[in-house]
Parts: sequence; C-alpha cells; structure tokens
Amino acid sequence: MKNHKGKPYTTAAIYAGSSSSIRSSDVSIKKQVIDCWNFSAERGWKVEHVFIDLSKNGSLMDRTNFQKMIKEARTRKFDFVVLCKLEDLCGSPSDLADVTELLRQSGIPFHNVDK
Repeated sequence: MKNHKGKPYTTAAIYAGSSSSIRSSDVSIKKQVIDCWNFSAERGWKVEHVFIDLSKNGSLMDRTNFQKMIKEARTRKFDFVVLCKLEDLCGSPSDLADVTELLRQSGIPFHNVDK
C-alpha cells in the first residue's frame, strides 16, 4: 500500500499489556494503545496491527499476543513495534533482558513511547 505521495507506507504494530508488578486496568491498556497510535501518527507510520495481552500474571514471554507479534515481526508484517514503557511490561530485570533480546532478534526495531 502507498501513501498520498506514492511511497510505501511505513507500518507499525502496537503492543499493549501489563505485568504482574503493575496494577493496570482496561483503561490503562486503552491509554497505551492511544499513546502508541499517536506516537506512530506523529511519525507518519500507518498502524497495521495492534496486539493486546490483558493478563496481569506471568512473564511477558508467555503471553499469547506477545508471541504472535514476535512471529509476525520475523515475517516482516510491519516495520516497527511501538509500545509504551517496555520496563512496565516486564515483571523482572531478567524478563526485560529476555524480551529486549527477543525483539532485537526479530529484526524489527521497537520504540518506547514513554522514554
């Protein structure tokens, strides 16, 4: 798909979720999606996918939609992953390191909105 100037769109995927260390409500998840969508729009990126995990327990590595996002990243379904604070999605420093490495291995850059 091309934009109004005939150039290919830069596409983004949004990931929103929560960790067991953060008490998030559905409102918080919606805010994450809106913030990520606005971040993408400001950069001229077209949001193609939104992945949401509502589970507040367990590792981010075990979440269904997070794993689906990584799988689609590896097949280049989008150009960027946009999320709020990665640190808030991970329950521990080791989870943060694992998730960061998995995102890097996917070959798709990721952007934190709340940096």
